[in-house]
Amino acid sequence: MPRTARASVGGVCYHVINRGNARQEVFRKRGDYKAFIDLLNRACERIAMRVLGYCVMPNHALC
Repeated sequence: MPRTARASVGGVCYHVINRGNARQEVFRKRGDYKAFIDLLNRACERIAMRVLGYCVMPNHALC
């Protein structure tokens, strides 16, 4: 069952985690990491979002 949508408020910091199902690997190759970071950069440009830091590991990413 999906989660209920949450309200998002501008001007505050959020801790975002994206994890694979059952903690399986999401990023297997160097290109996977680069693709995620490129996508994150494009999202920042598109919705005027700032990322203060991120960490991408084989089975999850923190922003």
